[in-house]
Amino acid sequence: MKISIIGCGYVGTVTGTGFAELGNEVIFVDVDAEKVDALNSGRSLIFEQGLEELIVKNRVVVSIQQAGFRALLREDM
Repeated sequence: MKISIIGCGYVGTVTGTGFAELGNEVIFVDVDAEKVDALNSGRSLIFEQGLEELIVKNRVVVSIQQAGFRALLREDM
């Protein structure tokens, strides 16, 4: 399934990474360039044990964009 996550804060990052770990394609969208850049480099600005490892592991099914709301039109959720 293709899932969109709007906001890469604590809830969005953890939830979206969890969905990716379950085999879904996930697109993260956020207006904060710092959050987008961090996630694109495999880092998280929040701490959750094991989160960065899952972000790196699931990079093939995750897309992270800054304010790319138009991309959301192709998602299932």
